[in-house]
Amino acid sequence: MPLKRLAFLLPLLLVLGLLAPLPTGDDLLRTAAAEEEGGENPEDTEPEKGEDLGESTIGFVDEVNEAIERGTQWLYARGETFDISKKMKGAFWGHTLGNAVYGGGQMQAGAWQYSHPAGATALALYTLLKCGIDPKDKRIKAGFNYLREQQVFTKKWHGLPHDFGMRFKHVEIAGSYELSAMILAVTARYDQYKKTSASKSANRKGKLKIRNSADKKFLVELVKALASRRGIPEPGLPEEDRAGWRYNVPHVEMSGGGQTWPRNMGVPPHANQDLSSTQLAALALYSAHRFGVKVKMDVWMDILQFTLSHQESDGPEHERYGRVIENGKQVIKTDHARGFMYIKGSPDHTEGKATSSMTGCGITNLLIARDVLANDPKGQKLWNPRKQLQEDVETAINDGIAWLDKYWSPLENRTADNQKAGYPIYYLYALERAMDVMGKKLCGSHLWYEEGAKSILGLKQAKMIEEKVKGNTELRETLFWRTGTTHEPQDVLDTCFALLFLKRATQGIMPNVTGN
Repeated sequence: MPLKRLAFLLPLLLVLGLLAPLPTGDDLLRTAAAEEEGGENPEDTEPEKGEDLGESTIGFVDEVNEAIERGTQWLYARGETFDISKKMKGAFWGHTLGNAVYGGGQMQAGAWQYSHPAGATALALYTLLKCGIDPKDKRIKAGFNYLREQQVFTKKWHGLPHDFGMRFKHVEIAGSYELSAMILAVTARYDQYKKTSASKSANRKGKLKIRNSADKKFLVELVKALASRRGIPEPGLPEEDRAGWRYNVPHVEMSGGGQTWPRNMGVPPHANQDLSSTQLAALALYSAHRFGVKVKMDVWMDILQFTLSHQESDGPEHERYGRVIENGKQVIKTDHARGFMYIKGSPDHTEGKATSSMTGCGITNLLIARDVLANDPKGQKLWNPRKQLQEDVETAINDGIAWLDKYWSPLENRTADNQKAGYPIYYLYALERAMDVMGKKLCGSHLWYEEGAKSILGLKQAKMIEEKVKGNTELRETLFWRTGTTHEPQDVLDTCFALLFLKRATQGIMPNVTGN
């Protein structure tokens, strides 16, 4: 995936009717308006004592735990705080210099610019929460203040004075990557720890709750915006082609410093929808779904079909690792190694080829879309009669795992012909999502967590930071990651992906799933 492709950004609100009908008397939530007992609250959520930060079964768990702890300290300190008002603090994790829509790390006025800070900020908040930072922590609250107060749903941009020249305030969320990351951050405030008994019980019963009315409203607004930003079809294309997501930035104009810059959409094959954007959107919608904020089941069917369309049509035979029990007998199964592509049909040297990261994304999409459709009463009406689709999805998942096994790498995001597609730590995070949603310890024949964790630990970099303790300034040695293959802010994104993998942040998101 080219460096410019993984921006946390996205398009124009088109179809407000994508959300499922809302109940009478509550124009925001499908859930009951009354606050119900039993939901977790960021004010009273605590982790279970003695929990390993990462994976306790590996031989180097102490090194993993130390890396998570020190990496979390670095990421926490990386946030920049500022005054939103005399009474309110804000914090952000993304540079905001310059006027480029997709910054990609352009140098302006002596500093890197990244003109869509909501995505990086939300991803950092999500990561910090998953790594155990208290939802009541002042910097976490400041980060959410920033997202709420500075990322408002309007159609204008305003220039704000900044130490280096001009900083742009988002007064409209730019696109689907940002919205998806914000949804994940909001839901993580209420489902923070992957192993608490309360979280596991609430998840199993389908009773995860957001008891703060402002956060409820915020989540529903985010889901509405994300649902309506599905791939904008070019003029003349049918509406049903809006199956997935891309950056999908709205057609509005930015203004500041007496200048204006229009936001433009490209044309296929480099626009409208891609598997990476769609995967992050699906993960966000799935997280919201678990809290009762749901989109129409047609959207999940579209996600399923769009993902299937981005898998290779054929692939070499590959013997499945381990034996399967059929009719009381052990049998050896053979799959076809078929990977998933970023944009099928793209002439780009990696966009149109199956890659490790996109294969992880494709498997995850199929797993969570299938789970929603098979377990939601409305979804069952679409899913249960489609026996051939059920078989196709099962085959696609097994063939995707076969591709990852056949072309396995414990770090490099690669193609079948051994080209490097960049974003190696993002690939491992995509792998973690797929394997942990499925509940699998093995990816084919590989202990994916152990091999991936060793690779990530080999890339860590030490960093001394200053920390104020009881009025005194102390130096603390922390860790971060920066591979040089990610867009700016590289250190924030690579560190988030590394911590989310090491922490196994997706583990337990799908109840009652086990595997090898």
